[in-house]
Amino acid sequence: KEVIQCEYKDLGEVCTKLIVSELKRRQRTVFNFSKKALPRLRVAIGGDPASGKTTVSSLVQESLKEQGVESVVISVDNYYYLTPKVNWEFRKRTKGWLGPIEINLSLLEQHLKASANGLTAIKVPVILFEEESVFDTVLNLKGKDVVLVEGTHSVALENVDLRLQIEKPFPENLENYKKRGREPFDGDGLEFLRKESEILQMLKARADYVLKPS
Repeated sequence: KEVIQCEYKDLGEVCTKLIVSELKRRQRTVFNFSKKALPRLRVAIGGDPASGKTTVSSLVQESLKEQGVESVVISVDNYYYLTPKVNWEFRKRTKGWLGPIEINLSLLEQHLKASANGLTAIKVPVILFEEESVFDTVLNLKGKDVVLVEGTHSVALENVDLRLQIEKPFPENLENYKKRGREPFDGDGLEFLRKESEILQMLKARADYVLKPS
């Protein structure tokens, strides 16, 4: 695992360089040892809630496109078993209901495995935060070289090829979390955030690169 220090404004660029480097490495390997088509590169972008994962993923997608690399983003947030408000209440009354256990990782792993096997489309869930509803949509993979999987616990996934974890100071994440205003910020919210941060510290060992923006 390598730790990379950078400015926050450069985080998207740093992630893009790591992804392009991995693509080139894989292309060399395939050229030298195999004539098979190169499977899609699956990249996990994880980190604390409100650490900038979604923003960074969008920047990476744009930057990759400028270099002729097509990508698609899968949000782990869409794979929670419960809708946000229901999940929040369930957390409060169910001990241990926090972290990867809240997510349908089995379904997500299936989709990631399928994405590397040449499928041109997969049916994925979408959770609407405001409406507290879930529906399925078709994710177009045709012509896509990279699948970006962004979400708090994405480095826990097995069916990914490169794991990047964003690590920012807890007070900074806390401030961003308050500004985001998705969930009620009370004593429970603070406790959940602290526990999430502890879980991520344990998952950090799985990351290929830990990115520390300042």
